[in-house]
Amino acid sequence: MQFVRVCAASDLEPSACREFRAANRRVLICEYRGSYYAHSTICPHQGNSLDGARLYDGAIECPWHHYEFDVVTGENRYPSRSYPPGVLEALAAPVPPLHTYPLQRRGDDIYVAFPERTAVEE
Repeated sequence: MQFVRVCAASDLEPSACREFRAANRRVLICEYRGSYYAHSTICPHQGNSLDGARLYDGAIECPWHHYEFDVVTGENRYPSRSYPPGVLEALAAPVPPLHTYPLQRRGDDIYVAFPERTAVEE
């Protein structure tokens, strides 16, 4: 797996998410409590960009419909944690997780390993 440089850690504010382009791919880099995470840039709810998403309490919040995804795993957390049992099922089907990418920090530089492209992505 080959890692490519995406950005400098200093390019991100604390508790922030920002979209970058590297190796002709887009990636969302998030800083949370001194650690960095790499995810897909598109919210799986309706395909909107996550660039500039808010990050709090360990969750990336989509700026469009406020779906939340765990910053570490990419798992969908909203609306499941915001509604009592039974109500969620009436609102919508579960939303898939964000795709996560392996990330390495080398000094101030952030490197990400992207999977091989598929025919659908090209």
